[in-house]
Amino acid sequence: MNITEKYLGNLSQDSIFLYTLVNDNNINISILSYGGTIMEIALPDKDTGLRTITLTLKNWEDYIHNPLYPGSSLGPNAGRIRNGEMTIGSNNYQLSQNDGRHHLHGGVSSVSYQNWSLKERIKGKNFVSLTLSTVLTDGQEGYPGNREISVSYTLDNSGRFEIQYSGTSDRDTYFNLSNHTYFNLSGLNAPGLSQILNIDANSYIANNEEHLPLQLLPIENSPFDFGSPVSLKDNLESYPNHPQTIIAKGYNNGFDIRNAALRNAPAVTLWDSEHTAGLKLYTNAPCLVLYSGGFIGSEYRLKNNTPTYISCAIALEAQDFPDALHLGEGSDGITLKGERYQRKIVYEFLY
Repeated sequence: MNITEKYLGNLSQDSIFLYTLVNDNNINISILSYGGTIMEIALPDKDTGLRTITLTLKNWEDYIHNPLYPGSSLGPNAGRIRNGEMTIGSNNYQLSQNDGRHHLHGGVSSVSYQNWSLKERIKGKNFVSLTLSTVLTDGQEGYPGNREISVSYTLDNSGRFEIQYSGTSDRDTYFNLSNHTYFNLSGLNAPGLSQILNIDANSYIANNEEHLPLQLLPIENSPFDFGSPVSLKDNLESYPNHPQTIIAKGYNNGFDIRNAALRNAPAVTLWDSEHTAGLKLYTNAPCLVLYSGGFIGSEYRLKNNTPTYISCAIALEAQDFPDALHLGEGSDGITLKGERYQRKIVYEFLY
């Protein structure tokens, strides 16, 4: 087990660091201090030595205010909030409107776009762990409370990688923290839509044309039926004119995964098309947003110097239901003054 620190450069007088967690089986996970970002996950590969299974950009500077949020921590809110309007108790708050008239991923000064500070590094016998923290001030992007947010990344020798978010506030507030890592388990040697996906859910969230939630609908007889393992490509091709996948250029929808959390079962299982690498995702979040990267362009270069492209990788965002405080479903994020908010996301890697 090992954990290393590398100084990368400065950004507005902040020092940017890259931390790399390595277990005894040579799983490598690199964390960028900017954005609390999972910059790279690489699994052992018998042919290449290491296979990068995430959308990993060529330079750390490419992550600065990147609108794709590749690998970023998301907060204080993951996803959109209708009209930027939020009610907590008897108080109404107007959040910033950075996505048209709506609020997206915590605004322009969200935790995704801040440099996090090192809080703790632990090297154990069978695990390594890194904890970063950041602070949001009262009224920042419209949210109430001076808030401290931390994230711990822990990799063990069994191949489990745990993300634990924590938040506290000096006023009643709202937390909905998540991570926006994009996965392509083929090592980007095949399109992201060729991956085999299984989601433990009976219903999904239909959206309007602004990607805001309308209602929960059953997955049956729709391209959202991932109750049995199937490639995203096959499901999309089976329903070529479905209005939801036309809006999202693929998928950008939430799934109700509350039953998986109750059973401590994996909410998601994902494999590359050749079944040579996989992952299981466990979480205490009520919802999983599947974004298949339909709006990824060619503006960025990947680690191997090839350009990004539409649906080159997919994001699996464990979070509250989108716009939960308006939708009225699946919100555990109202956090009272002095209480501790926690969200856990665990990946079990298969290779």
